[in-house]
Amino acid sequence: MTDQRLIYRMEDGYAEALGVAMYMFARLEWNVVWCCERLDKGSVSELQELTAGIIRKRLGKLITSVVEDGLREQLMKAAEVFNPLVDLRNDMIHGTPITDKQFGQCLKGKTGSWSIGRINQAADSFADCAILFNSLLHGALKEPA
Repeated sequence: MTDQRLIYRMEDGYAEALGVAMYMFARLEWNVVWCCERLDKGSVSELQELTAGIIRKRLGKLITSVVEDGLREQLMKAAEVFNPLVDLRNDMIHGTPITDKQFGQCLKGKTGSWSIGRINQAADSFADCAILFNSLLHGALKEPA
């Protein structure tokens, strides 16, 4: 190994925070995909290689077809949390690598520089939303035994 990856020195913990955030979003995204599957069989195979933006649209379409008012309302509330998180994740991961005066080597998106603190806040939001969708999977959308 040549250690070329170490040329651009990041703040200690930056890459780890970024990795945890991406993992938490992946967990969230798959919980949403599985909710789509529970609403429409075959959604997993359809959505597994598509973008979060397309998954967001598909979830929205599926929610409009839910007949039961209580379930539709729960799904709409969950989608209202998920939808802006797609944009937040995209801003982070598609950010431009920069040298920031305050944060050093980091990513900068349309919404500003991504510090460790900001990444951790996003990761917590992703985790909170993943838990919300997980509760739907194992609650209102649970498959009969």
